[in-house]
Amino acid sequence: MPDANAPIRLAIPEEAPAVASLVDRAYRHYIARIGRPPMPMLDDYPELVLRGAVWVVEDAGAIAGILVLLPQPDHLLLDNIAVSPDRQKTGLGRKLLAFAEAEALRRGYAEIRLLTNLKMVENQRLYASIGYEETERKLDAGFERVFMRKRLFDDPETVARKQLDAYNARDIDAFMACWADDAQVFEHPSTLLARGAADIRERHIARFKEPDLHGHLVHRIVIGDKIVDQEIVTRNFPEGVGRIDVVAIYQVERGKIAAAWFIFGARRPA
Repeated sequence: MPDANAPIRLAIPEEAPAVASLVDRAYRHYIARIGRPPMPMLDDYPELVLRGAVWVVEDAGAIAGILVLLPQPDHLLLDNIAVSPDRQKTGLGRKLLAFAEAEALRRGYAEIRLLTNLKMVENQRLYASIGYEETERKLDAGFERVFMRKRLFDDPETVARKQLDAYNARDIDAFMACWADDAQVFEHPSTLLARGAADIRERHIARFKEPDLHGHLVHRIVIGDKIVDQEIVTRNFPEGVGRIDVVAIYQVERGKIAAAWFIFGARRPA
C-alpha cells in the first residue's frame, strides 16, 4: 500500500520524462477502446511541468501518481489524473482527487471541473460518486468528451437564500452552517452586535423561540461577494406581534457569511 502520508508536490523539470512514462502506462489500455491514444498521452509534459501545472506523489522512491491542474478565470481545471497501474485501487487516485479540491479551495475557486472520454465509463462513475455532476457531452479536439464539475462551496446568493430559509424554519444548525466561525454582526455602520459563531448562535437560539418569527424578502441585490436584502421581519416583541423593515448587507467569503450589517426601521403593529 502507498504511504498515506506521502506528500503531493510540484514536479520538477527533471521528472517530466517519468511523468510522461507514467501517463503512457496508465492510459495505454484505453487505446483499443477509443481507437486512438487518449489526449493525456499526447500532452507536452516538459512544458506543463515548467508551467507549474503538474503535481506528483511518490511511493517507494518512484512517482506513483500525477495531477495536471490548470487555473481558469472562474474554476480550476483538473486536466489529468493518472496513477501507475501497479498502484491503482489503493486509494491513491482518491487522495489525488481530494488534493485537487483542496488546492482549488486554497486558490479561492468555488468550482473544480474536469473532462473525460465518453468511453471511459468507470472514470465517470468514480467522479459522480464523489460529487461531480455532468454538464455537457460534445466532440472536442477530435475526442468525444464528457464535461463534469463540482461546486466546492455555494455562491453568495445561494448562501443568503439558505440562511433566510433556515431563519424562517428556525433551524439553528442549518442557519449556523451559513456563517463563518469568526463572523461579525453589526448594526450599520459599526455597532458590534455579535462576534464569532458561538455568539451568533446564542443570539439566534433566543430569537428562534419567537412563535411568529418570519423574514419576508422584498428585494435582493447581488454585487460580487456582497448581498443586500430588503426584508420585512415579523417578530414577537414585549408589546406584541410587530413588524420591522430591515436592510441586511452580507459579505460572503468562500461560501460563508463573514460579516453582516443591519439597518433597522421602526417597529409597527403586524
